[in-house]
Amino acid sequence: MPNNKIWQLVARKLSDEASPEERKELESLLQKDPELAYQVDIYCHYFDHPSRETDRTAAAKEKSLDFFRRQFEAGFASPPEIYPAAFPEPKPGARPLKRWVAVAAGLITIAVTFFFLTENKNKHHQLSQHTQNEVNTLPGIRSRTILPDGSVVWLNADSKVIYDENFRGNLREVHLEGEAFFDVVKDDARPFIIHTKTIDVRVLGTAFNVRSYGNENSTETALFRGSVEITLRNKPDKKIVLKPNEKIKISNKSADGIESRNLASASGKNNTNALSMQVSKVHFREKDSSALDVLWVKNKLAFDAETLELVAKKIERWYDVKVKIENDDLRNVAYSAIFDNENIEEVMEALKISGNFKYTIDKDVITIR
Repeated sequence: MPNNKIWQLVARKLSDEASPEERKELESLLQKDPELAYQVDIYCHYFDHPSRETDRTAAAKEKSLDFFRRQFEAGFASPPEIYPAAFPEPKPGARPLKRWVAVAAGLITIAVTFFFLTENKNKHHQLSQHTQNEVNTLPGIRSRTILPDGSVVWLNADSKVIYDENFRGNLREVHLEGEAFFDVVKDDARPFIIHTKTIDVRVLGTAFNVRSYGNENSTETALFRGSVEITLRNKPDKKIVLKPNEKIKISNKSADGIESRNLASASGKNNTNALSMQVSKVHFREKDSSALDVLWVKNKLAFDAETLELVAKKIERWYDVKVKIENDDLRNVAYSAIFDNENIEEVMEALKISGNFKYTIDKDVITIR
């Protein structure tokens, strides 16, 4: 559940519009994220008991207001047009927007005080006092944020982006650990670059997904609009340009075979160097033409011919559990499936049927045999 959902519920609570069910949902979500619960408690306290304005410079006030404004707006940003809405539209009969704007203004105002009280504690805020911002998500959580240039980033579970707070200079640079979907605002004068451990992705204005988890064997980039240029960190003179609906997969352990786009040599035998990189087409779901690589943006868990070892890692991040595979023969069995709001028991039962294995669930530990 993205953090913007929590702030929507907080706003409805503070405006006395939240139903008993919504209040109960808010409490349940906050129990899963104690640090965010602390932030919400501070917000609510200052909303109900505003404190005397402390002496601060105009620049410092504007800095706090601008930061929170961007975070709040990100919660209500629309996903890219090439995908159906990842979050529901307001229901018919909802209260006028004016009440929401008033609550938002109240939250922004109290954020000024809150920012200075908790600047060093908030994981979503500044890494350093000068230029760096960090946004990260915990396992089981997905979120969305707006960068200083207006570009929108969707972060999958257990992911992190680091960026300069004002994108100073001739480049807009972002460091990524994990998985993120980027919808980048075009700026011909300032290219947008995503740095991962294995590759750099350079764009001007486009929509694409990057997956680069440290505990996985490969880094992937899938392009949906515009163009991107991929550069290997250990071979900066070698570059690959992707076309729309193309996807590149590069080994995190060995990327020496970038000259080849094939998985096998001309003789038909396996080639270790060639295995380091693969370019293929993005797979789309027939039902609604959604790209399987980014169904997570719509809160759907998807496996696209992925090994059980990779499936296990996705399940761990999605449900915040630990998955153990005791039978090594099962690790490379491939699975394809899409889950929409199923709980962990339902997911494991479906995988069990297709994979013919046994499993047990003990609290937050799943053992596959």
